[in-house]
Amino acid sequence: MSGPHRTRRQGGGRLERAPFSLALFFVLATSSFVAAQDGPSIWRDHILPTEVERAWTTVPWIPSLAEGLRFPDAASKPLLLWAMNGHPLGCT
Repeated sequence: MSGPHRTRRQGGGRLERAPFSLALFFVLATSSFVAAQDGPSIWRDHILPTEVERAWTTVPWIPSLAEGLRFPDAASKPLLLWAMNGHPLGCT
């Protein structure tokens, strides 16, 4: 029946979707169990950054402007001073 006198919803109700939802839950639960049996070392190796990804940590950052001004002066090198107003990604 169509129109304003429709008494039943189209597309099924909660009880009609319950077996599918339950089956999906068990499939996902067992697949995560298999992943857990592999051990956390596989996930740790996948998540931790590589040496190439950690290369920025080897840069000798100078947190103080005063120390940063003395450093290039003693080594007779130029200084790059980055000063800006706003968000570093331009999201202002």
